[in-house]
Amino acid sequence: MMSIQDFYRQDPIAFLHSDPELFDWYSVCEEERKWTSWKKSDCVQAAARQKSIEIGKKHADYQMYISRVPKEKRKKGDPSTPKIDRKCSRRNWDSSIKSWKEQVHVWCEKQK
Repeated sequence: MMSIQDFYRQDPIAFLHSDPELFDWYSVCEEERKWTSWKKSDCVQAAARQKSIEIGKKHADYQMYISRVPKEKRKKGDPSTPKIDRKCSRRNWDSSIKSWKEQVHVWCEKQK
C-alpha cells in the first residue's frame, strides 16, 4: 500500500478526491505518526494552491521562461514555483504566488 506522503506528492488533486476509507485520517499507522494531524481541509488547501500555480504556469511569460531556461540550467536567483505543501497562512501563500509571478514577468521584460 502506498504511503500518504507518496500518494499526496504523486498527485495532490487525486489525493483530494480519493476514497476516505483508503486512509484513517486520525490514526494513520506507526511509521506515519507525523501525519496524524493531516485533515481533509489540508487536501482542499493543497488543491487550491495547485490550481493557483497552474493558472500562473499558463501565462505567456511563464511559457517563455520555461522554453528559454530549462530546469537544469536555472540558477539560485531565478524564479521558482512555490511549494504547495509549505505550511503558511493564506495571506502568505497569496503573497508568494504574487511574488513568483512578478519575478517571472521581470525576467521576461529583461529578455525583450
